[in-house]
Amino acid sequence: VIEHPVLVYTLWNGPVVSSMYEGFHDFLSLFEAVLTLKWDFKDVEVLATNLLSANDNFYPLFEAFRRSFAGRGIRHGHEWYKNGTCFRRIALPPSPGLSTLTVNGGRSGQTSCRAPVIRASATFIRGLFPELQQQPQVGTKAAGCGLVLLHRDSGPRTVESYGIVSQVNAMLTTRALAGYNASVFDPRGAPLSRALGVMAKAAVLFGVHGAGLMHVLFLREGSALLELFCADRSRSNGHYRTIAAMIGVSYSFREATACSGFPKGSIAEAVLSIIPKGASLSCGRRL
Repeated sequence: VIEHPVLVYTLWNGPVVSSMYEGFHDFLSLFEAVLTLKWDFKDVEVLATNLLSANDNFYPLFEAFRRSFAGRGIRHGHEWYKNGTCFRRIALPPSPGLSTLTVNGGRSGQTSCRAPVIRASATFIRGLFPELQQQPQVGTKAAGCGLVLLHRDSGPRTVESYGIVSQVNAMLTTRALAGYNASVFDPRGAPLSRALGVMAKAAVLFGVHGAGLMHVLFLREGSALLELFCADRSRSNGHYRTIAAMIGVSYSFREATACSGFPKGSIAEAVLSIIPKGASLSCGRRL
């Protein structure tokens, strides 16, 4: 008889994925299940039915899974319990398609209400990394000084990240906004702890529509998101408009037919126009 609580779960997109968007939906399903059942994370064991081995190519967010369930651990698909095993407490969380992020037209940007469970999940993840505790907490109002472009360099949805950031920094200097700094963040292969640290210091996150924009979850309340739509994605993809509304982050977008079609300097202008006013107090902005 297994006395401790067990969650049996199938990852949304299989055992080898790199999508921050889909990975967080998996985490949220487990997070909401534990909260709903009033279990304690340290007592919960997870059986991930389609997780093949400990050597799979996990997305960076999986470190949050490991740390959340470090008490009892995560069993892989080949580690099923023996026939005849009985459980005192067992649950099968539903598909991420039924999560808080997707109901009520969330993927089309129709949800406009705040979702405390989403903010709580981001704060919970940050709390799993003691090394970050000296940095500003997720959920703290008044943004930082970073203007962060999320890099994407494959497929049709790409922009010249470093050229755009250079334009932003040049404009910051000429407009007496030198207290801010624009930079490129490439999430590929970056540990989750680094991503959390970058987002906690950001006043603005901007980039082309894609799974990486899920990092918006870790911006502080009062920050801003600028989403760029181009090539095969239009503004009808409202995933991040929904999430921004849920967590108290302002949202804006720009759209072009081709990703090379944004007028020169237009993205940089858009970034500067959405710098949160509260950030001026700590970043030397001259009003």
